[in-house]
Amino acid sequence: MGLHFVELRTVILTLAILGLPACAAGPVLAADADAKPVVGWIEDVFVHPGDVLIRAKLDTGADVSSLHAVEIEEFDKKGERWVRFILLDDGGKKVPMERKVVRDITITRHRGREEQRVVVLLGVCLGKLYKMVEVNLVDRTGLKYPMLVGRSFMADAVLIDPSRELTARPHCEDAPER
Repeated sequence: MGLHFVELRTVILTLAILGLPACAAGPVLAADADAKPVVGWIEDVFVHPGDVLIRAKLDTGADVSSLHAVEIEEFDKKGERWVRFILLDDGGKKVPMERKVVRDITITRHRGREEQRVVVLLGVCLGKLYKMVEVNLVDRTGLKYPMLVGRSFMADAVLIDPSRELTARPHCEDAPER
């Protein structure tokens, strides 16, 4: 059945008096998590525009999402910075895109190496959740997952169960038309 709120508060208070961490009380109850959907650490997402299906790793260590793109080329469009690039969908199909550059970021890679990346706004659909988020573009050739979904997308929206994978088929009613 699970613990009621009053019982849970009593257990946590008792653990605190005994000097034990509150996590000893057990898992977070769904009611305590504001009924956020629970997703796995690996999920399929749709990237918009284009409704491109991509396998993604949910990365709580990254603030901004990263997306595998090739042939990344900046250009000027009516006095603004734009970028054209190619995404590869889950089946290997090339999907060309052009997006306005939002900003540049510096990513610190392993061993302290810094890398400059261009950031664009893209729509991301995970399960029923759709958000327009900043995504940095990078050639992720050789890496297992073509996309890392960062905290800016997940914050206040989902809970991650690291023991699960592919639990939330992307289906967003509020995503743009295909």
